[in-house]
Amino acid sequence: MVRAIAHTVRDFPLIVGVRGPLVAGASVEASYPVTVREAELWSRLGEVLPEGYSRVWADQVVLADLSGLTVAEALMAGTPCKTIWRAVWRHLELPLTMR
Repeated sequence: MVRAIAHTVRDFPLIVGVRGPLVAGASVEASYPVTVREAELWSRLGEVLPEGYSRVWADQVVLADLSGLTVAEALMAGTPCKTIWRAVWRHLELPLTMR
């Protein structure tokens, strides 16, 4: 029988990866609470990227406008969601109406 267990960052060893410190087995969602603005950011990413791809994209695509960080790294660093969305908007060359 498999049991679902809620994990926090404390439950996993810290691993230093190519992109900086990572927590083995922890997703961005498990690392910190999601704010209303952050929920809007994730919603917008879900609208402009293929279904199920926004989290992968946010973890892997480095944006020059975020000083070489990914969306996930920028969120963890405390970058305002508006700044992150503008960087995504420019990177994906989205229409002005989506700004």
